[in-house]
Amino acid sequence: MFNILESRIGAVRILFLFNFITCLFYLITVGLTITQLGIIFSIFFMMNCLGITATYHRYYSHKSYEFKYKWYEKLCMIFAMLSCSGSALGWVGIHRTHHKYSDTNNDPHQAAHGLWSMLSLEYNSKFSPKIIADLLKNKFIGITHTYYFVPVIIYVGILYFMWGVTGIIIGFSFPAFITLASEGLTNYINHADKNEHAPTNVWWMNFFSFGDGWHKNHHENPKNYTTSKMWYQFDLTGIVIKYLLAKKGSICYG
Repeated sequence: MFNILESRIGAVRILFLFNFITCLFYLITVGLTITQLGIIFSIFFMMNCLGITATYHRYYSHKSYEFKYKWYEKLCMIFAMLSCSGSALGWVGIHRTHHKYSDTNNDPHQAAHGLWSMLSLEYNSKFSPKIIADLLKNKFIGITHTYYFVPVIIYVGILYFMWGVTGIIIGFSFPAFITLASEGLTNYINHADKNEHAPTNVWWMNFFSFGDGWHKNHHENPKNYTTSKMWYQFDLTGIVIKYLLAKKGSICYG
């Protein structure tokens, strides 16, 4: 039986498509002000850079560093959860499987399936529990998996109470949609090289993925806390990790 308090890719996909329709309708009928754009970007930064890229991706998936404080980890985890990208267990399981079988038929989100498949989350969400054995021992991660949608419901409720439907659209629908869209674009664009599908560096993707646009660098050295190899390869997430989030001496260079 479906449990609304349990993280499932089907529910995440429904929310993503709902947010897409909601955002599109709002843009056509109302539009966005400069202030609203600033709010959307700020929350998008917290959801995607701090939540998904720094925490789900480089911390939980690859153990590239250790958090300076435990409350940093918990706060950034909540940011990731609010984006409705899935629980850490599901996200990490799919991502580690992606690295293990990158650009093969066993890759859960191989670019060969097409852009729409990536954007609509129509990819294989199955993976071996062994690949996340370390995370299954973490009680905090287990709780956030079981009660994944609770913080989302509370957050959306607060937005509605404070600012009504507009608050939900600006504070949740737009940043959550953009976060998931950026993940889908990264999975496709950074693995599409003419007729071959392999990790590639795409500089302009960093405007959406906060450093994961240097994707070839990441696949070559996934445990590195930063994706930057050259002086001109700006990796905002790597900078945030090094100077804000990471415990001194804990960052990994591969």
